[in-house]
Amino acid sequence: MLIADGMLTTYYPDLKKAERIEVKRYQDRIFKYMGASGAIEELGAWFNFTFTNTSDKPFFVLDLDPKSKTIAKRVRHIKIFIDKKTYLTTQFEYTEGDGDKTRYEFLNVKINEPIAHDKFVLSLPPTVRVEQMKLQ
Repeated sequence: MLIADGMLTTYYPDLKKAERIEVKRYQDRIFKYMGASGAIEELGAWFNFTFTNTSDKPFFVLDLDPKSKTIAKRVRHIKIFIDKKTYLTTQFEYTEGDGDKTRYEFLNVKINEPIAHDKFVLSLPPTVRVEQMKLQ
């Protein structure tokens, strides 16, 4: 997944498919939620929270369930896994209104290291079908 120049591109290598959505208007909000930077209060207006701390697991789990049917039509459930040592999100999973699940896992996380500009360029193979999606 890459967010750059107001576009969100999600690449599915196994399916030889990519989806692009213009998110320029929502980009700050997306970063805020995925990074959990100050978004907890805002999410609390729309979701009920359940916090789980299991002693044999290296992560906390934050489960979010929508407070209204309107939100549940789009997002049925969100699950955020937070590393107990770093307090960083290690996994982010959501279930859409139609039951589809998407999970992002953050591996080999490096904190505050410089990022080369080419990391923000997604070069898709010519065999990849790119679908233009619209936010509703």
